[in-house]
Amino acid sequence: MTVDSNGTLRNLELSESAGNRPMSQLAAEIMRIAQAARAKVPDLMQDAIADTVGVEDTAAQHILSEARRTFPQPEDEQPEQQSAPERGDFEDDDFSGGSFLR
Repeated sequence: MTVDSNGTLRNLELSESAGNRPMSQLAAEIMRIAQAARAKVPDLMQDAIADTVGVEDTAAQHILSEARRTFPQPEDEQPEQQSAPERGDFEDDDFSGGSFLR
């Protein structure tokens, strides 16, 4: 996985074996790795700032502080996964085929 300096996902490579696990587990792993990748952004910014203006600069300190707030380190404890509710006799009369994402 590769993210840019804005934390935007730029590349994701999955092995063929990734599909051998439940999709909810795969999704959780992708999200965990994405957060870990974004959490590296402040350290990379600090290295670049140290090599240019120096980390003692007030503006640089502000930028790094904002980056750490925007891209926090992942928590060691993962929140408990909630199971999906059972579908039962669910009636869905939306046959439009359009996206449900908004």
